[in-house]
Parts: sequence; structure tokens; C-alpha cells
Amino acid sequence: HTISDAPAVDVWVNGTAPAMSSPLYNLSYKAKTAYLPVSAGTYDFAVGVNGSDPVVVVDALGLKGAALTAGTTYTALAIGNLADNIANDELLVVTDKTRRIATEAQLRAIHASTLAGNVDIYLSADASPSSDDVILKNVAYKGDSTVLSVMPGAKYVMITPVDNPATIAIGPAALPLTAGTLTTLVAVDDPSAATGVSVMSLDD
Repeated sequence: HTISDAPAVDVWVNGTAPAMSSPLYNLSYKAKTAYLPVSAGTYDFAVGVNGSDPVVVVDALGLKGAALTAGTTYTALAIGNLADNIANDELLVVTDKTRRIATEAQLRAIHASTLAGNVDIYLSADASPSSDDVILKNVAYKGDSTVLSVMPGAKYVMITPVDNPATIAIGPAALPLTAGTLTTLVAVDDPSAATGVSVMSLDD
């Protein structure tokens, strides 16, 4: 749940509301679940406002006819900004790579901030972005780096407006990228952050 101005929600599967004990019940901003095993098949997902009666469904976050394949892992991200009256709200589904590699660290970045605009993403051994640190350039909203292999070690992630390394919108965020790890970072709108955007990790 990456939508900062959205209430807590329930995720309905094939028209069925989640039980109160389900991890899909009452998900608030920045909340996440572990991977949930389901049978392969086609699914309809709907997102409803928790506690509403009758249930208020957020139509833009619905997803019908999602084909889930056996042996495949997915992440579904509720993204957008409800108050801006722009059609940027959706349930964004990405296919995950979960296999760790013993000799390298792996990093993935997903751009889910409606406020940040296009960005450059830096991975550096120090806390200062420079041209040789760029790993992703001109990343747009909903941009996804997919999984990148990086040399293990203590690193800093920084996100800046395109071609403006002097303005760090997110970071420097220290990451102990040890061998055998896979780290997924998501840039999100965050009214509590000084720049209005921050980053959340999907890893426990």
C-alpha cells in the first residue's frame, strides 16, 4: 500500500472479502504482506475501504482477469494519489525474481511516487552522487529497474531529479548490500518527509 492519502483497505479476491485474520484485511499506508500462496489460475482483485458499510470500492485499484502462473511470484502495489484527480491510481503488478545468488547482491527499484517526476537513481560507495554512480537514468512513474546485480558492500542509494545530482530527493539511504541478498526499494509519496517523497523496502 503506497498511496499516502488513501485510508486502510481490504483486498477482495474473486468477490470474497478477506477475513479479519487475513493479511489482506486492514492494510494501511506502507503496509505489506509476505508472499501468499495461491493456486494457478485467473483472479479478480478489488480494493475496498476498510470499515466502510456498505463497502466503498476503489474502482481504479481493481484488477480483473489477472492470470497467475504456477511457479511464478508477483508483487501487487496500490499506487497513485487520490487527491490529485489524475488517473495515476492503479494496482500495479510486477513479476518477481526471488532466487538469491551467493556471490552477489541484488537490487531492484520501483518508482511509485506521483510527486517526484522523472528521476535518476544512484548507487554509491559514499553519500555523494556522481556520474559514475548512476545505475538508472530518467526513470518515469511506474518505472521498474528489474533485478540488478551489484557488487556486495556498504552502499548508499540516492534519488534525484533528472540531471540534477545536487538535489537529493530521497537519501542518502545506507544499504548493507551483502552477498546473497535481494533488496527491493519503492519510491513513494510521503507527506511526513521533508521532500514529500521517501523510499520503502519490500524486504523484511
